[in-house]
Amino acid sequence: MSAEGGRRLHPASLITGILDSIRSSILALLPIFGSIAFAERPFVSVPIAFLILAGLILVPTIKWMRFRYTIGDDALVIEQGVISRQRRVIPFERVQDIDVERGPIARATGTALVKVETGGGGKDEGTLDVVTLAEVERLRAAIRGWRGAAPATDAAATEVAASPPDQLIYAMPISRVVLSGVLGFSLVSIAVIFGALQYVEPLVEGTRYDVYDFIREQVGSRRIDPREAATGARMLATAAFVASLVGAALVLGFVTGIVLALLRDFGFRLSWSGAAFRVRRGLLTIREVQVPRGRVQRVILKAPLLLRLMKYRRVELGTIGGASEMGGSHVVAPLARSEEINRITDLLHLDAAPAGWRRGHGLMVLQRSGRLLTAMLTPMVVLGVLVPWTLPLVPVVLIPILAVGWLAWRGERHAIEQGALHVRNGILGIRHVIVPMRRIQSVTIRRGWIERAIGLSSVIVDVAGASTYTVPVVSGLVPDDARRLAAALLIGRRG
Repeated sequence: MSAEGGRRLHPASLITGILDSIRSSILALLPIFGSIAFAERPFVSVPIAFLILAGLILVPTIKWMRFRYTIGDDALVIEQGVISRQRRVIPFERVQDIDVERGPIARATGTALVKVETGGGGKDEGTLDVVTLAEVERLRAAIRGWRGAAPATDAAATEVAASPPDQLIYAMPISRVVLSGVLGFSLVSIAVIFGALQYVEPLVEGTRYDVYDFIREQVGSRRIDPREAATGARMLATAAFVASLVGAALVLGFVTGIVLALLRDFGFRLSWSGAAFRVRRGLLTIREVQVPRGRVQRVILKAPLLLRLMKYRRVELGTIGGASEMGGSHVVAPLARSEEINRITDLLHLDAAPAGWRRGHGLMVLQRSGRLLTAMLTPMVVLGVLVPWTLPLVPVVLIPILAVGWLAWRGERHAIEQGALHVRNGILGIRHVIVPMRRIQSVTIRRGWIERAIGLSSVIVDVAGASTYTVPVVSGLVPDDARRLAAALLIGRRG
């Protein structure tokens, strides 16, 4: 497929490219245009300004003219580059997700930005910025056609666009969007509080003598030391300032969280097309993500403490590629009840609430406590050397460490049900990972030094798309149970 046989992007892409070029260069160009404005020879400076503007317009124009894409029978081909040419072939068999974004300008022009995600190292293997909605449907139809759903032609794209609407699985009302924003209070506000506190003392110091003079005038001949009164006033002013600062930061944090939630999740809808999940959300920029069922590697259910108390959970679908650098995953239900979660997992032939939960061995309390004690050992030794009288308090510190280990043991459990491995952990909040056994890549039995000392093992389950920090781990197993679990997982994978 040659570049001449491909198609150009929509002309709106040229306009956005020029605007992005000007916006990214504006700070660097302001001093230049300022010096030109005050130059003594404008007949020399004006042509220079035109040359700079022409360059900002010409470069994006050439890039747009040299960009070609071709939607073939089995691959998307992208050719780009001005001086050095790059030809990227993305086979449809490697496509994990298609991410469609439509900002206000794109909605006005009937266009969209398309990101094609694969199982490669980068988040987005191919980007078409921007194309018409008909081209978006043509790409989707081509991928479906390669998978045997429909012929990859423009007629098929029209048929897909005119097909009945997808089945609605989950919709997020505005009340839940606002609640999500409230619960998503940003810790940035805490940073604002502590950052602003450093200015409290200078502000109060600057008003010390004004406050003193005011009190001295008011006290007059009364038997009150004006300096003591001024000190009390300064303390009261400091307390009032800190209280107002904390209150303003809290209000700002909640308002910011609600605004961000509205921008991100307004109109959140999850639908089912018969073979794929489709997520649509956004206020100003509407984003659509399509996740084929065959590409789902795991289901992640998250419930921080507040969500857990309110009977909500966050549902994510893990894929080989994905939107998260912590192991590719797509949020398909930010706040979902049990019945809504069941509708999603039923389409994946999974059970969200297994009955056969099993905890690890009771000695796992020592394993979890030992890890925490190891992390605190160095600070405790340094504190004991610097402050010797704290050494007798070490046994007292062991009590909360053992309590945390016990809570961790209580929160961790696993189960095998309906051909899937369930792993749940957490102390205050919970994280529940469901892995279909056919998606398991490998199984590893690990025994760290603490585990060897107490005679336990852990089973690590490797899943495509999961990072080192997100792979499911079953801990607290005696060696025989660990070997039996690993064997059962490998048998289930082959089955």
